[in-house]
Amino acid sequence: LAGICVLSNTKVNAEIIKNISDTFSITTYGAVNSKETLSTDAVQKAIDAANAKGGGVVLVPAGTYLCGPIILYSNITLYIEKNAMLLLNNDIKNFPSQGKSYLNFISASKARNISIVGNGIINGNGEAWWKAYRGKELTLRRPQLIYFSNCQNILIKNIHTLNPPNTHFSMPDCENVVFDHVIVEAPATSPNTDGINLSGKNIKINYCKIKTGDDNIALNISRNPAGNITVTHCEFGWGHGLSIGSFTGGGLDGLLVDSCIFDGTTSGIRLKSNRGRGGVVKNLVYKNIQMDNVKYPIFISGYYPKEPATPDSDPAQPMTNTTPVWKDISLS
Repeated sequence: LAGICVLSNTKVNAEIIKNISDTFSITTYGAVNSKETLSTDAVQKAIDAANAKGGGVVLVPAGTYLCGPIILYSNITLYIEKNAMLLLNNDIKNFPSQGKSYLNFISASKARNISIVGNGIINGNGEAWWKAYRGKELTLRRPQLIYFSNCQNILIKNIHTLNPPNTHFSMPDCENVVFDHVIVEAPATSPNTDGINLSGKNIKINYCKIKTGDDNIALNISRNPAGNITVTHCEFGWGHGLSIGSFTGGGLDGLLVDSCIFDGTTSGIRLKSNRGRGGVVKNLVYKNIQMDNVKYPIFISGYYPKEPATPDSDPAQPMTNTTPVWKDISLS
């Protein structure tokens, strides 16, 4: 593991800013500082204008901007200033949807060189969504706060995310990703509000503070191989811990977790899969870990979500390509 995670913030920053030549303020395109008036069209117009120029900085100035789903493209930096907030619209009845899901708040697909930076807040306004979910009033999947799929060269820095309807960050099959000094928060009782849920290669999560209602970090590898991932100097409050799985079919090769604190999480180091999901998860190093008030400091299960009552209640079965495998794990 000597060469694990050689990706640097400098490299990602250079890729992101290479094509940026202009700044596009959302207020120039009609966004208003209001918790009642939607600014979705104005925010998207600013993004589209930057995209038409080949890239740029989309500026969210100080104020609160009520907004619905928006889409980012390659070479776009979303800069949320200090004292600025993007507030997700919680009008569930009129919220846009597609297929079996409500649209995600901030999304990107197959994009390169994108970033969300600044000292502002992205607020998912999730209380109404959680209430509707608990009351079984929803027929569609709740929106995720930030959803990037199959993207490369991503920087998330200094942003504070709050109270998503569902997951804070979901990034399947992404490469060259840096989370740096990000604060992720939701109540311990909020349903399915995973902090950082991702898969891919060359990922660094540094100096982040995460307390939420589900996995603090979840590495879900359902299809493509993942690896070269580091998690360092992070603080985890309430939540389910730092998890691998339960989707492990793509396999994971190379994870370093170093100098992290778990305080009040349900689990700390958490590896979970089940017979039928397969995948080889290997070369995992955990060191310099501090845990306080953690119910299951180390949790490794090939039977998630329900372990057999006794070993005898699970008859032996042949090893196949759908049998999950854990190996080469170091905890010190």
